[in-house]
Amino acid sequence: MRQKRAIAQPLAMMAVFTLVVDAGTFTGAARRMGMAKSMVSRAIAELERELGVVLLHRTTRRVTPTEAGLRFYEGCARMLATAEAAENSWLASGAAF
Repeated sequence: MRQKRAIAQPLAMMAVFTLVVDAGTFTGAARRMGMAKSMVSRAIAELERELGVVLLHRTTRRVTPTEAGLRFYEGCARMLATAEAAENSWLASGAAF
């Protein structure tokens, strides 16, 4: 049975994955996030391990999504866009906790 964990961790890993695909390199994604390249690489390796699938083709210069990675990327991009829209809506409403 898979261990339960806070939702923030999987969402953060999905965001990292999306940025890696968008940047085309671990270095570019790390730069955009202000993280070490090794942290980005470890996050992707952990995500692949948890999902049980290779998400990225890696070369010395570039990463590209596998077929499974592309499907996962599309879902992640939709999810992140929805989360951003919800946050923007909340902020625009002036609501407070």
